[in-house]
Amino acid sequence: MRIVLFVLGTLLVGASAAFAQAPQPQEVVVRQSLQAAEPPVVGQRIALYVDVLFPGTMPRPPRVSIPDTPGLQTFRFESQGTTMGDRIDGRAYVGQRFEFAVFARRGGTFTIPGAMVTLLDSAGDAIGTATGSPTALTIRVPPGVDPSVPVIASTSVKLTEEWSGPAGSTLATGDAIKRVIHREAEDVPALAMEPISAEAPDGVRVYAGPPLSEDRIVRGNLTGRRTDTLTYVFERSGSYALPAIAQPWWNLRESALKRESVAGRTISVATAPAAKASRRFLDLRRLTWTQLGAALALIGLACLLIGLARRLAPRLLIWWQRERQRRANSEKAAFRTLLKAARWGDPASTYQAYLPWRARLPASERAAADAVVRGLEAFLYRPHPASAAWSKPEGRDLAARAKRFRAEMRRRASLSRKPNPLPPLNPVPHT
Repeated sequence: MRIVLFVLGTLLVGASAAFAQAPQPQEVVVRQSLQAAEPPVVGQRIALYVDVLFPGTMPRPPRVSIPDTPGLQTFRFESQGTTMGDRIDGRAYVGQRFEFAVFARRGGTFTIPGAMVTLLDSAGDAIGTATGSPTALTIRVPPGVDPSVPVIASTSVKLTEEWSGPAGSTLATGDAIKRVIHREAEDVPALAMEPISAEAPDGVRVYAGPPLSEDRIVRGNLTGRRTDTLTYVFERSGSYALPAIAQPWWNLRESALKRESVAGRTISVATAPAAKASRRFLDLRRLTWTQLGAALALIGLACLLIGLARRLAPRLLIWWQRERQRRANSEKAAFRTLLKAARWGDPASTYQAYLPWRARLPASERAAADAVVRGLEAFLYRPHPASAAWSKPEGRDLAARAKRFRAEMRRRASLSRKPNPLPPLNPVPHT
């Protein structure tokens, strides 16, 4: 009996200690602030800081998100927050600062809602929530800027293009050339750039390929790069002036409206030369009925194939674009990105690649997947000796654990789909 009472007392003491160590939502301090040049303009990157502070110790970094605001785009590019400490009313607090990038798409006054903070215990389970305070933001529209389209406000914008196609100064009907346009801007994400207008003169069919977006962050500095592809197919002979492409932008350093452009091209298209047929085949008087019937059948088949191609080409192109986008957003693609980042040995990039892969896993597998990166999270978020390091050997070890976990997860999924080959233990007789 004494042993039972001792065990129960130990459990109660441990539970009370754990409860005392767990942060209470009312004790957590959430501070929200903006940092931008005054007054910020439409399209300019504005830093939104959310500080989450815990009394005493922080069991685990919380999850922080910003609710949507009409007219504003909010992004978070960093994979982790910045550890910080403070004293409030004579009490020591420790926590993290989370940075978001806010881009206004129109002028006026906005109210950014308070940040939504999910508090976690040391095991990663949600134990409560906290909310920041709404923040007011006023955006102005510079003179000459059209806010009805996405505006780029930056200190540096570059616009370049590449052409590729058949050799020679004159093309033939049916030929195609490809135009690749690159845009790069400082402190502007690729998603904030307007799609390139797919315009072409009459007699030219233009196809816009899926854009390629790439955002690079080096020491907190964001560089957005977007690549658009246009393919021009010439249906008739003649001379065609393909349009120039321009990118207006507001120069934050000079407070002036700028315009980057690339020139178009004038393309000459000649009628495709017809294949030379033999003299005997062209001599209708010497054709047999069999040859004439075969020729008419081939002509009819060719017309049918051309009609089908003209009808199905746009649908096939749309299907191909969607399939390519689906594969790019798949769990397999996210896992390949994680392996590549892990083997490179950069802890921040590895964790940034892990989050999209985790989001594509089944909800029942995410907790088990967190165990793969527990050592990485400890290195990023918890205090460690100055001599501690994370390099390629640790990254390769994490990649190996991730591959084993994924193989086991796929095996479990395969077993769950297989029917049970055994008959029921107590079959019910049919009457």
